[in-house]
Amino acid sequence: MKLPDNIYTQVNTLICKTVTENLIAKNVLDDYIREKRFNSTIRNALTDYFFKALRFYGLFSSGHDIENDETITELIAKTKYNENFPSKIIGVNNFVSKKIFENLDKDTFLSFLQRAPLTIRVNSLKTTREYLKIKYPFFENTGISPFGLYTTKHTNLRQLDEFKKGFFEIQDEASQLIYFLVTPRYREKILDLCAGTGGKSLLLNSTGVNPDIHAYDISPARLNILKKRAKILNQNIKILNKPSGKFEKVLIDAPCSGSGSMRRDVDVLLRLDKSKIKSLMITQKNLFEKAYNLTEKGGYIIYVTCSFFAEENEMQVEYFLNNFNVENVKVSTIFDSHINTLLKTDTFYKTNPLQFNMDGFFAAVLKVL
Repeated sequence: MKLPDNIYTQVNTLICKTVTENLIAKNVLDDYIREKRFNSTIRNALTDYFFKALRFYGLFSSGHDIENDETITELIAKTKYNENFPSKIIGVNNFVSKKIFENLDKDTFLSFLQRAPLTIRVNSLKTTREYLKIKYPFFENTGISPFGLYTTKHTNLRQLDEFKKGFFEIQDEASQLIYFLVTPRYREKILDLCAGTGGKSLLLNSTGVNPDIHAYDISPARLNILKKRAKILNQNIKILNKPSGKFEKVLIDAPCSGSGSMRRDVDVLLRLDKSKIKSLMITQKNLFEKAYNLTEKGGYIIYVTCSFFAEENEMQVEYFLNNFNVENVKVSTIFDSHINTLLKTDTFYKTNPLQFNMDGFFAAVLKVL
């Protein structure tokens, strides 16, 4: 659907303002739609256009027709892949453009420019994948995760009765597979150190194994959301005001650039710069030190990011190994043969959209000696 000219004018102004003022795109669009009270047809078309323009902001800001997929494909094909390519196509600054080029080949980078599917994790304490597939035939099984379903259909999953009843959580398949790296066991004392709103805490406690899950986050507001979701999902998560003592396993879902989730948060790299990366790396190191002091000898630290930048991933692990009494455990020795074969795992857990249409995730498992 083509939008009316006056809406194009307003939205194009909003797109440029979002980037130049480093605003969060979703908030900008939500405020605009709420103010204008558009019908669902215009709202869907507007949303598609808004986020596509941000996904290809380099082309959009250069005056190209980003609504024409053939034009985009042609421009990408004739542009040489070098350190300036990401800047020309998605409009990131030169620092981020160079980092993308250093970490991704062209095909992998282009896979991050596709729209992500809507992926859910079924709460097996309340229902099954089979039930949800019968109720909502647009769902399909995820490629690897036994908990997951996905759809490419436009739908507001949070408005479904099954979401409100705790039958499922919205969670990318790559994130779901972290369960098999942590491998929670009965009454095993596990700390989710950066719990946020609890996606991974709920994941670890969702299969009936009954581990002893503790959750902490610097944001009380996020923990309150976790508390509410845990109640709806009938899960016992211990919310901590401050973590103390020793744990058998500590999960660090570390604050990061979010580069691996750029399909969903299309503006995340437009707000990134060198100083932000440096600040994030300091935070990641501080979190690892905290996790190290909270992990018993012989226990494990699982370090996770949704980033494909080596500075936040392999280089951080090298720092951990050089500065703490830990050893790296190859993820191929933790995953079962099925996952190892499909993901071709070795030392680290790394995913991208070319692998079963997953987000870009990284994980390392370190044993405290």
